[in-house]
Amino acid sequence: MIEVTDKARALLEDVLARSVSDPELTLRMVAQGDGKLRLVPDRSRNSDQVVVKDGRVILLVGQELAPILDRLTLDVKETENGSKFSMT
Repeated sequence: MIEVTDKARALLEDVLARSVSDPELTLRMVAQGDGKLRLVPDRSRNSDQVVVKDGRVILLVGQELAPILDRLTLDVKETENGSKFSMT
């Protein structure tokens, strides 16, 4: 399962609060055609891996992406353009 640092959890919570107003939606990590990952609003599915912060689901990872992200860590790095997610 993907590991998520405390900094990444906090940034996910911030992105969720700013971009998703429907309480039934959360953020899903999906692969784009170019191989990059992005976050999109979505509903939870039974087969999802979920990341929870303070009792709220803040990240969904579908079964198709979960094996690829297994043992990776979602973190945050500071850039001159602000905080960005990073995978290691």
